[in-house]
Amino acid sequence: MYVVLSSGHVHRFFQLLQNRNFKAAKIILSRIQSRLKRDEWERGYFVALSGMLLGLESGDRRLFINNLADRQQHREEFLKHSQSRMHGEYDRGFFAAWADFCRER
Repeated sequence: MYVVLSSGHVHRFFQLLQNRNFKAAKIILSRIQSRLKRDEWERGYFVALSGMLLGLESGDRRLFINNLADRQQHREEFLKHSQSRMHGEYDRGFFAAWADFCRER
């Protein structure tokens, strides 16, 4: 999706997460943050990215991101939520980030 944010930075961020290179992922995340326009959609997207990093870095097996098995099924669900007008802009951005993450993996 990467509608508003730099697709290159987001794609690179996801790669670094997959490779468990958290130090480099934090650098990319700060670059993403510096480019935000501060609207609600982008804020939700960024918060999701931050949570992904924290969750993977923690290694806590109780967290969703550390137990993500059927990525395609989850991606479809996240896409539905990211496009639903039942959710606010913040939530749609949050779910869009998760849909993008599931697509990358």
